[in-house]
Amino acid sequence: MGNDEKVGFPLPFIPYFYHDIVARIIPGMIQLGLIAVLNIYHSTEGGMKLNAVLPDSQVAIVLMLLVAAYFVGVIFECSRLGLGGLYNRAFSHVLAARNLNSTTQIGYEEAARLAEETSSILESYEPLVPHFFARATRFLAEAKMMFFSALAIPIAVVVVGVTTEQWGLPGGCRGFALGFILILAFVVGAYARQRRRAVEILRCVRYLADSTKPGDENKRAQLAWTLISQPLSQETFSSVDRKS
Repeated sequence: MGNDEKVGFPLPFIPYFYHDIVARIIPGMIQLGLIAVLNIYHSTEGGMKLNAVLPDSQVAIVLMLLVAAYFVGVIFECSRLGLGGLYNRAFSHVLAARNLNSTTQIGYEEAARLAEETSSILESYEPLVPHFFARATRFLAEAKMMFFSALAIPIAVVVVGVTTEQWGLPGGCRGFALGFILILAFVVGAYARQRRRAVEILRCVRYLADSTKPGDENKRAQLAWTLISQPLSQETFSSVDRKS
């Protein structure tokens, strides 16, 4: 950990920059690319119109595509489109797999609340746990990249289908089968990254809970870890939540 202090720029800068590229620009580029490919496949006029709109400068084209891709990625991120539910499932399964609640398994609703609380702890005390934050942000960015890329496939089919009234894919039935396999692979990959993020956040909460330094972060992490490691009823969960 000490080696990170020698880096020429602060550690928090890394996950944010990585997040913008992986979670926003890459899915946006995939979405724009799929729409362009399908449009050209169904209509040569569409390709001609696209060439007419784009400027002659290659630098300008690259900048336009980057800005457009980033904008599409931000729309994906703002809409969320089920990504939060995917993380809640992953968090719940991580708790079950680690047998943290061996007597009575935590229900999905309680696990979802704990997932939100532990994520909030990580974000609230980022300066105290920069390495946990960097790794968790990396896994979140990769999960977004895969999940949004999965969504980009049906969205491209719908957008091109509505505008051109052509709903086919290159390769016919094989194209649809390949598209389904890609969607499934992307979703499975996103779920795996969310599980890894959940493990990292749990490690962070445990680290803060075991810290000997008194402070709000220590108390909050201890409370969260108690809720995770001890079987509590919904009434107990709610009463503790009100006290906090």
